[in-house]
Amino acid sequence: MITETLAPSKHFRTALLAGLCLICAVTTAYATPEIQHWQNKHGSQVFFVAAKEIPMVDIRITFDAGSARDGKNPGLALMTNGLLAEGAADLDADAIAERFEEIGAEFGNSVDRDTATVSLRSLSDPKWLQPAIDNFTTVISKPSFPDNALERERQRALIALRGAKQSPQKLISNAFYENLYNGHAYASPTIGYEASMASLKRKDIIAFYQQHYTASNATIAIVGDLDRAGAETLANRLTAKLSAGKKPAAIKAITYDAKGHHVHVEYPSTQTHIMVGIPSHKRGDPDHFALFVGNH
Repeated sequence: MITETLAPSKHFRTALLAGLCLICAVTTAYATPEIQHWQNKHGSQVFFVAAKEIPMVDIRITFDAGSARDGKNPGLALMTNGLLAEGAADLDADAIAERFEEIGAEFGNSVDRDTATVSLRSLSDPKWLQPAIDNFTTVISKPSFPDNALERERQRALIALRGAKQSPQKLISNAFYENLYNGHAYASPTIGYEASMASLKRKDIIAFYQQHYTASNATIAIVGDLDRAGAETLANRLTAKLSAGKKPAAIKAITYDAKGHHVHVEYPSTQTHIMVGIPSHKRGDPDHFALFVGNH
């Protein structure tokens, strides 16, 4: 067990299915949705729920490209994902945003330790859906990673990192992960560190994108006003312009120190923050749901 005090002075498939269930929540509250699954012609896994009740389509593409893949560049996965909509093909960030806004579509992106995600919400009428998909696929398949956007986002990240030094909750969370996952890919914060963020280069981002944002490394979730044939066509279209690539090697298994220990971080405050954790069970354990409910 590890305890942290600050004194005065997520798995790929589980994340995908959780997100899919959240999307499904808007479609029906009275029946368990039928989740259809297949592999599209580009090697991507596809999960689909038909929802005719609302004339919308929600799309979420998840890549095994979270911060655990940062390697020697903590913050790399977050920066790569964050720059996707800052420039693509001959479009700048404003043009990309305007194209989505003009047709009432919503683009989203995020990163955690296990995954990087891009999402799209659009009306299902082809008049609106088709241009939304065009813009979306341009963003994910032809990002330009412009230098000015990189520098702007770098400065924002550095400001956030400096601000985190004034947040007891951030400090204790980072110390907890660093000690719990000592030496493992999960040990570093998703945003990285000041030194790694300051030294991040455009070529690093391009290399990370080319390695991880591939069709074979993508899992697609589609929920909305489509039939199976329409969903298959859409799934193929979403990854048609991505390189085939291949899935990265599995992240090495985690080993925990059987002996608990205490970590104390000095902080000039009149409050004390305490975090306590203990290794529990692996994803896929038959007792997972019971323990999940019991934790609540």
